[in-house]
Amino acid sequence: MRYGVLLDVASAVWAGEPVDLRTGYANMIWQGDANAVALRALALASNPPLVLNVTGPEQSPFAPWPAVWPPVRQNARFLGAEQPDALLSNASLAHRLFGLPRAPLAQIIAWTADWVRNGGRCCASRLISMYAMGSSR
Repeated sequence: MRYGVLLDVASAVWAGEPVDLRTGYANMIWQGDANAVALRALALASNPPLVLNVTGPEQSPFAPWPAVWPPVRQNARFLGAEQPDALLSNASLAHRLFGLPRAPLAQIIAWTADWVRNGGRCCASRLISMYAMGSSR
């Protein structure tokens, strides 16, 4: 939760800073899911290499994210307009090989918002335990 586009957007919204929508779309994945794919992909190591994009399946616009962050949504301000192009990744091969990420985008958005709201402090073991048990709360 300490880096990435989700943190950038959440931190800006929390601080009352505007979020630039010109690059208004992104793919995201929880680091735990990315690590799981990376480890499982070691079994597919080859020469020439198999190239995998590892990210979530959604191509998500930034603007709706604050709607799932009730404590901070009143601070959401945006600049510019979403452009018709963005640098996105197609992870469909990784999804076919290893399945979809277990943590849905709404959950990692909520985790990130909670982390920012708590000043970058939260009980990571609580989040991981909840995730492992299949809870979304």
